[in-house]
Amino acid sequence: MLYRAISSWRRESMSLFTAGAKRRRRTIVPVGGIWSQTCNAGCVSTIMPASPQTGGSCVRSASFRRGYLPLSSRSALLGALGCSYPQPQVRLLGTAASLNARPSSPPQPPFDWIGLEEEKKIWGDFESNGEAVLVQDLRSDHAGETGAVYIYAGAQAAMKWGGGGRFSAESRAFVQTHHATESEHLAYFERLLDPGMKSKLLPFWRISGWCLGFFPTLLGGESALFLTVEAVETFVEAHYQEQIYPLQCSGRFPELLKLLRHCCDEEVHHKEDAQARWLQGRGFGEVEDRPRLARLWAWVVGTGSRAAVAVCRKI
Repeated sequence: MLYRAISSWRRESMSLFTAGAKRRRRTIVPVGGIWSQTCNAGCVSTIMPASPQTGGSCVRSASFRRGYLPLSSRSALLGALGCSYPQPQVRLLGTAASLNARPSSPPQPPFDWIGLEEEKKIWGDFESNGEAVLVQDLRSDHAGETGAVYIYAGAQAAMKWGGGGRFSAESRAFVQTHHATESEHLAYFERLLDPGMKSKLLPFWRISGWCLGFFPTLLGGESALFLTVEAVETFVEAHYQEQIYPLQCSGRFPELLKLLRHCCDEEVHHKEDAQARWLQGRGFGEVEDRPRLARLWAWVVGTGSRAAVAVCRKI
Protein backbone atom coordinates (compact mmCIF):
# COMPACT_ATOMS: atom_id res chain seq x y z
CA MET A 1 0.00 0.00 0.00
CA LEU A 2 2.78 2.39 0.97
CA TYR A 3 4.73 1.43 -2.17
CA ARG A 4 1.73 2.22 -4.40
CA ALA A 5 1.26 5.59 -2.72
CA ILE A 6 4.92 6.50 -3.18
CA SER A 7 4.89 5.39 -6.82
CA SER A 8 1.73 7.39 -7.51
CA TRP A 9 3.22 10.48 -5.86
CA ARG A 10 6.42 10.16 -7.90
CA ARG A 11 4.47 9.84 -11.17
CA GLU A 12 2.38 12.91 -10.36
CA SER A 13 5.45 14.90 -9.34
CA MET A 14 7.34 13.97 -12.48
CA SER A 15 4.37 14.86 -14.68
CA LEU A 16 4.01 18.26 -13.02
CA PHE A 17 7.76 18.90 -13.23
CA THR A 18 7.84 17.91 -16.91
CA ALA A 19 4.85 20.08 -17.74
CA GLY A 20 6.38 23.03 -15.91
CA ALA A 21 9.70 22.55 -17.63
CA LYS A 22 8.06 22.44 -21.06
CA ARG A 23 6.18 25.63 -20.34
CA ARG A 24 9.22 27.48 -19.04
CA ARG A 25 12.11 25.92 -20.91
CA ARG A 26 14.65 28.32 -22.40
CA THR A 27 17.44 27.50 -24.78
CA ILE A 28 20.68 29.47 -24.86
CA VAL A 29 21.54 30.41 -28.43
CA PRO A 30 24.07 32.88 -29.89
CA VAL A 31 22.43 35.95 -31.42
CA GLY A 32 24.37 38.91 -32.77
CA GLY A 33 27.56 37.95 -30.97
CA ILE A 34 25.92 37.58 -27.52
CA TRP A 35 24.11 34.79 -25.69
CA SER A 36 20.34 35.14 -25.82
CA GLN A 37 17.37 32.93 -24.99
CA THR A 38 14.54 31.49 -27.03
CA CYS A 39 11.27 30.09 -25.83
CA ASN A 40 9.66 26.90 -27.13
CA ALA A 41 7.86 28.78 -29.89
CA GLY A 42 11.16 30.12 -31.19
CA CYS A 43 10.63 33.71 -30.12
CA VAL A 44 13.55 35.63 -28.67
CA SER A 45 13.03 36.57 -25.07
CA THR A 46 13.66 40.03 -23.69
CA ILE A 47 17.26 41.18 -23.50
CA MET A 48 18.34 43.57 -20.77
CA PRO A 49 20.74 46.09 -22.39
CA ALA A 50 24.08 46.42 -20.69
CA SER A 51 25.04 49.79 -19.31
CA PRO A 52 28.43 51.33 -18.55
CA GLN A 53 27.64 50.77 -14.89
CA THR A 54 26.94 47.06 -15.28
CA GLY A 55 29.49 46.28 -17.97
CA GLY A 56 27.81 42.96 -18.69
CA SER A 57 28.06 41.64 -15.11
CA CYS A 58 25.37 39.96 -13.07
CA VAL A 59 22.37 42.23 -12.44
CA ARG A 60 19.36 41.57 -10.23
CA SER A 61 15.94 43.17 -10.50
CA ALA A 62 12.29 42.36 -9.91
CA SER A 63 11.86 41.09 -13.46
CA PHE A 64 14.55 38.45 -13.30
CA ARG A 65 16.76 36.77 -10.77
CA ARG A 66 19.95 35.83 -12.51
CA GLY A 67 22.28 37.10 -15.18
CA TYR A 68 25.59 35.78 -16.37
CA LEU A 69 28.55 37.14 -18.24
CA PRO A 70 27.91 37.06 -22.01
CA LEU A 71 29.90 34.62 -24.13
CA SER A 72 31.18 32.57 -21.20
CA SER A 73 30.95 28.84 -20.65
CA ARG A 74 29.44 29.61 -17.26
CA SER A 75 26.62 31.60 -18.80
CA ALA A 76 25.83 28.89 -21.32
CA LEU A 77 26.01 26.01 -18.85
CA LEU A 78 24.33 27.57 -15.83
CA GLY A 79 21.83 29.37 -17.98
CA ALA A 80 20.75 26.11 -19.57
CA LEU A 81 20.49 24.43 -16.16
CA GLY A 82 18.58 27.34 -14.71
CA CYS A 83 15.98 27.14 -17.46
CA SER A 84 14.40 24.06 -15.92
CA TYR A 85 13.46 25.87 -12.74
CA PRO A 86 9.84 27.08 -12.62
CA GLN A 87 10.42 30.65 -11.45
CA PRO A 88 13.84 32.10 -12.33
CA GLN A 89 13.95 33.88 -15.67
CA VAL A 90 17.47 34.06 -17.01
CA ARG A 91 18.28 37.30 -18.80
CA LEU A 92 21.69 37.62 -20.31
CA LEU A 93 23.10 41.05 -20.83
CA GLY A 94 23.93 42.62 -24.18
CA THR A 95 23.54 45.87 -26.01
CA ALA A 96 20.63 46.66 -28.26
CA ALA A 97 23.09 47.42 -31.05
CA SER A 98 24.71 44.03 -30.84
CA LEU A 99 21.30 42.33 -30.71
CA ASN A 100 20.02 44.08 -33.81
CA ALA A 101 23.31 43.82 -35.70
CA ARG A 102 23.72 41.29 -38.44
CA PRO A 103 27.00 39.67 -39.44
CA SER A 104 28.40 42.03 -42.04
CA SER A 105 31.44 41.95 -44.26
CA PRO A 106 33.74 44.96 -44.75
CA PRO A 107 32.74 47.42 -47.48
CA GLN A 108 33.53 45.98 -50.86
CA PRO A 109 36.32 47.79 -52.74
CA PRO A 110 35.43 49.24 -56.15
CA PHE A 111 37.38 46.56 -58.01
CA ASP A 112 37.15 42.83 -58.54
CA TRP A 113 39.74 40.58 -56.91
CA ILE A 114 39.13 37.75 -59.35
CA GLY A 115 39.73 40.12 -62.23
CA LEU A 116 42.90 41.38 -60.56
CA GLU A 117 44.21 37.84 -60.23
CA GLU A 118 43.52 37.21 -63.91
CA GLU A 119 45.30 40.41 -64.91
CA LYS A 120 48.23 39.44 -62.72
CA LYS A 121 48.96 36.50 -65.02
CA ILE A 122 49.94 38.83 -67.87
CA TRP A 123 51.83 41.49 -65.94
CA GLY A 124 55.03 40.09 -67.44
CA ASP A 125 54.05 41.29 -70.91
CA PHE A 126 55.71 44.60 -70.02
CA GLU A 127 59.24 43.90 -68.84
CA SER A 128 62.27 45.95 -67.94
CA ASN A 129 65.54 44.21 -67.10
CA GLY A 130 63.75 40.87 -66.90
CA GLU A 131 61.05 42.06 -64.49
CA ALA A 132 57.56 43.35 -65.12
CA VAL A 133 57.34 47.14 -64.98
CA LEU A 134 54.03 46.78 -63.19
CA VAL A 135 55.71 44.73 -60.47
CA GLN A 136 58.26 47.49 -59.95
CA ASP A 137 55.50 50.08 -59.67
CA LEU A 138 53.39 48.01 -57.32
CA ARG A 139 56.41 47.18 -55.18
CA SER A 140 56.94 50.88 -54.64
CA ASP A 141 53.22 51.29 -53.88
CA HIS A 142 53.34 48.52 -51.28
CA ALA A 143 56.43 50.02 -49.65
CA GLY A 144 54.84 53.46 -49.70
CA GLU A 145 51.66 52.28 -48.02
CA THR A 146 53.79 50.47 -45.45
CA GLY A 147 55.61 53.70 -44.70
CA ALA A 148 52.33 55.61 -44.51
CA VAL A 149 50.91 53.24 -41.91
CA TYR A 150 54.02 53.73 -39.81
CA ILE A 151 53.94 57.50 -40.23
CA TYR A 152 50.63 57.58 -38.40
CA ALA A 153 51.84 55.01 -35.89
CA GLY A 154 54.76 57.30 -35.12
CA ALA A 155 52.43 60.28 -34.81
CA GLN A 156 50.26 58.36 -32.37
CA ALA A 157 53.32 57.51 -30.29
CA ALA A 158 54.41 61.16 -30.29
CA MET A 159 50.98 62.28 -29.12
CA LYS A 160 51.15 59.83 -26.27
CA TRP A 161 54.76 60.61 -25.40
CA GLY A 162 54.44 64.39 -25.74
CA GLY A 163 51.49 64.76 -23.38
CA GLY A 164 47.79 64.86 -24.08
CA GLY A 165 47.37 68.58 -23.53
CA ARG A 166 49.37 69.55 -26.62
CA PHE A 167 47.10 67.76 -29.08
CA SER A 168 43.44 68.34 -29.74
CA ALA A 169 40.81 65.66 -30.09
CA GLU A 170 40.50 66.63 -33.77
CA SER A 171 44.16 65.92 -34.47
CA ARG A 172 43.92 62.57 -32.72
CA ALA A 173 40.88 61.68 -34.79
CA PHE A 174 42.76 62.84 -37.90
CA VAL A 175 45.59 60.41 -37.17
CA GLN A 176 43.31 57.54 -36.26
CA THR A 177 41.11 57.90 -39.35
CA HIS A 178 44.00 58.25 -41.78
CA HIS A 179 45.83 55.35 -40.15
CA ALA A 180 42.80 53.12 -40.75
CA THR A 181 42.63 54.12 -44.42
CA GLU A 182 46.33 53.53 -45.01
CA SER A 183 46.06 50.14 -43.30
CA GLU A 184 43.30 49.26 -45.74
CA HIS A 185 45.47 50.27 -48.69
CA LEU A 186 48.35 48.22 -47.36
CA ALA A 187 46.06 45.19 -47.01
CA TYR A 188 45.15 45.49 -50.70
CA PHE A 189 48.77 45.38 -51.83
CA GLU A 190 49.66 42.68 -49.30
CA ARG A 191 47.03 40.48 -50.85
CA LEU A 192 47.87 41.39 -54.43
CA LEU A 193 51.65 40.94 -54.37
CA ASP A 194 53.46 37.66 -53.87
CA PRO A 195 56.21 37.67 -51.21
CA GLY A 196 58.93 37.74 -53.86
CA MET A 197 57.46 40.88 -55.41
CA LYS A 198 57.80 43.02 -52.28
CA SER A 199 60.71 45.24 -51.35
CA LYS A 200 63.51 43.62 -49.40
CA LEU A 201 63.94 46.86 -47.45
CA LEU A 202 60.56 46.84 -45.74
CA PRO A 203 62.08 47.01 -42.22
CA PHE A 204 63.89 50.19 -43.25
CA TRP A 205 60.71 51.72 -44.69
CA ARG A 206 58.85 50.94 -41.48
CA ILE A 207 61.49 52.65 -39.36
CA SER A 208 61.70 55.61 -41.74
CA GLY A 209 57.94 56.07 -41.78
CA TRP A 210 57.68 55.86 -38.01
CA CYS A 211 60.42 58.45 -37.53
CA LEU A 212 58.80 60.74 -40.10
CA GLY A 213 55.59 60.64 -38.10
CA PHE A 214 57.11 60.70 -34.63
CA PHE A 215 59.74 63.44 -34.60
CA PRO A 216 57.89 66.23 -36.47
CA THR A 217 54.81 65.61 -34.33
CA LEU A 218 56.79 65.51 -31.09
CA LEU A 219 58.90 68.59 -31.87
CA GLY A 220 56.50 70.67 -33.94
CA GLY A 221 53.09 69.57 -32.67
CA GLU A 222 49.96 69.40 -34.78
CA SER A 223 51.18 71.98 -37.26
CA ALA A 224 54.26 69.97 -38.18
CA LEU A 225 52.19 66.80 -38.46
CA PHE A 226 49.72 68.36 -40.89
CA LEU A 227 52.51 69.90 -42.95
CA THR A 228 54.33 66.56 -43.15
CA VAL A 229 51.22 64.66 -44.20
CA GLU A 230 50.44 67.25 -46.85
CA ALA A 231 53.95 66.97 -48.28
CA VAL A 232 53.87 63.17 -48.31
CA GLU A 233 50.44 62.98 -49.90
CA THR A 234 51.33 65.57 -52.52
CA PHE A 235 54.10 63.28 -53.70
CA VAL A 236 51.92 60.16 -53.42
CA GLU A 237 49.23 61.73 -55.60
CA ALA A 238 51.76 62.44 -58.35
CA HIS A 239 53.25 58.96 -57.95
CA TYR A 240 49.89 57.25 -58.44
CA GLN A 241 49.04 59.48 -61.39
CA GLU A 242 52.25 58.40 -63.12
CA GLN A 243 50.91 54.84 -63.02
CA ILE A 244 47.27 55.62 -63.72
CA TYR A 245 47.81 57.53 -66.96
CA PRO A 246 49.62 54.75 -68.91
CA LEU A 247 47.10 52.15 -67.72
CA GLN A 248 44.25 54.40 -68.74
CA CYS A 249 45.73 54.83 -72.20
CA SER A 250 46.43 51.13 -72.73
CA GLY A 251 43.14 49.85 -71.32
CA ARG A 252 44.71 46.46 -70.58
CA PHE A 253 44.34 46.25 -66.81
CA PRO A 254 40.98 47.78 -65.87
CA GLU A 255 40.76 46.24 -62.39
CA LEU A 256 44.27 47.34 -61.46
CA LEU A 257 43.37 50.80 -62.73
CA LYS A 258 40.34 50.84 -60.42
CA LEU A 259 42.53 49.86 -57.47
CA LEU A 260 45.06 52.60 -58.15
CA ARG A 261 42.36 55.21 -58.69
CA HIS A 262 40.65 54.23 -55.46
CA CYS A 263 43.87 54.58 -53.47
CA CYS A 264 44.82 57.80 -55.23
CA ASP A 265 41.46 59.42 -54.53
CA GLU A 266 41.75 58.69 -50.83
CA GLU A 267 45.33 59.98 -50.74
CA VAL A 268 44.14 63.21 -52.34
CA HIS A 269 41.52 63.50 -49.62
CA HIS A 270 44.26 63.03 -47.01
CA LYS A 271 46.32 65.76 -48.63
CA GLU A 272 43.44 68.22 -48.76
CA ASP A 273 42.44 67.42 -45.18
CA ALA A 274 45.96 68.01 -43.89
CA GLN A 275 46.33 71.16 -45.99
CA ALA A 276 43.09 72.66 -44.70
CA ARG A 277 44.06 71.94 -41.11
CA TRP A 278 47.53 73.43 -41.53
CA LEU A 279 46.27 76.57 -43.28
CA GLN A 280 43.45 77.15 -40.80
CA GLY A 281 43.85 80.62 -39.32
CA ARG A 282 47.23 81.24 -40.96
CA GLY A 283 46.10 83.46 -43.83
CA PHE A 284 48.38 81.87 -46.42
CA GLY A 285 47.27 81.55 -50.02
CA GLU A 286 49.63 79.97 -52.51
CA VAL A 287 52.48 77.69 -51.54
CA GLU A 288 54.91 80.48 -52.35
CA ASP A 289 53.38 82.57 -49.57
CA ARG A 290 54.29 80.06 -46.90
CA PRO A 291 57.23 80.53 -44.56
CA ARG A 292 60.58 79.45 -45.94
CA LEU A 293 61.00 76.76 -43.30
CA ALA A 294 57.67 75.17 -44.25
CA ARG A 295 58.61 75.13 -47.93
CA LEU A 296 62.02 73.68 -47.11
CA TRP A 297 60.51 70.88 -45.05
CA ALA A 298 58.01 70.04 -47.80
CA TRP A 299 60.90 69.87 -50.29
CA VAL A 300 62.89 67.56 -47.99
CA VAL A 301 59.91 65.21 -47.57
CA GLY A 302 59.16 65.17 -51.29
CA THR A 303 62.79 64.57 -52.27
CA GLY A 304 63.14 61.78 -49.74
CA SER A 305 59.96 60.16 -51.01
CA ARG A 306 61.18 60.22 -54.61
CA ALA A 307 64.49 58.66 -53.58
CA ALA A 308 62.66 55.94 -51.65
CA VAL A 309 60.50 55.08 -54.67
CA ALA A 310 63.56 54.85 -56.92
CA VAL A 311 65.17 52.39 -54.51
CA CYS A 312 61.96 50.37 -54.08
CA ARG A 313 61.66 49.81 -57.81
CA LYS A 314 64.97 47.93 -57.74
CA ILE A 315 65.16 46.36 -54.29
